Amino acid sequence: MCGIFGSLNFTTYSKLFKANRVRGNFASGSMYVGPIGEYIRKDDDKYLLTGENYRCNLFNYNMFLGHTQSPTGSKRDFSPETTHPFECDKWVVAHNGIIENFEQLKIDHLPTHSNPVDSSIIPALLDSKYIGDDIYCISEVMSLLTGTFSCWIYSGWTRNIYLVRSGSTLFCDYKNSNFSSIEIPDICTETLSENIVYQLTAEGLTNVGTFAADSPFFII
Repeated sequence: MCGIFGSLNFTTYSKLFKANRVRGNFASGSMYVGPIGEYIRKDDDKYLLTGENYRCNLFNYNMFLGHTQSPTGSKRDFSPETTHPFECDKWVVAHNGIIENFEQLKIDHLPTHSNPVDSSIIPALLDSKYIGDDIYCISEVMSLLTGTFSCWIYSGWTRNIYLVRSGSTLFCDYKNSNFSSIEIPDICTETLSENIVYQLTAEGLTNVGTFAADSPFFII
């Protein structure tokens, strides 16, 4: 079980980070996005007390995205390669849920993919399918997935941020572009609609596309 969360406000982001520790306290990943570029950081549990241990100038960024992670096995050492967010070329993705057809996706689409974490297949698929249109690419890739998932997705091609959900829990504030795997009073209380591609903007969460879903009827 993991948690994803984000906000346009760093103070709110920090609150979401602390709340989502109950979804995983093994490792964390953060991505900050701003006019001058992006900042990505991955840490093990010793930095999870507050979520505010950063090594960058926060004034350079206006969107803050995060992930808290449980280990995928009973014994596993921290490694940046198996910690969210996952990157492939210009795509960055953090995911909560289970990709049940992970092995089949590798066989059918990415036979050389070597990362053992199922979430890592998502940015790799996005990279392999991209033909110049973020929305079309995300919709196509999400339709390939079997299982439960909620994701934030960053496209370095357009520098846009997207949210998707199918089965896995994700709460939000549509107006203020806050989102969290944990329902947070006064911050994230609405349930993000399933099978919709949303873009995260200063004006709120905007419906920009749809996708077909193949998920079971349980929630993670």
